[in-house]
Amino acid sequence: MSEIVMQGVELALLGMGTVFLFLTALVLLTMAMSKWLGDGVPRPDDQNIDPTTLAVISEAIQQYKARRGSGPV
Repeated sequence: MSEIVMQGVELALLGMGTVFLFLTALVLLTMAMSKWLGDGVPRPDDQNIDPTTLAVISEAIQQYKARRGSGPV
């Protein structure tokens, strides 16, 4: 192969390797942050929801389904 083709192949492999490493690091950091921050986030308990709030949410869902049609959500 000519020298210019070899340089092109090397540059392509270097670029793809760099992108692969960056995306791998991004996924690992995102997973680590989710695990780290996910433990400290309080989650609502079903028993602690105000009955009025629950009724309003249920009514809103029913109106949405009625407007959208009877198909699955």
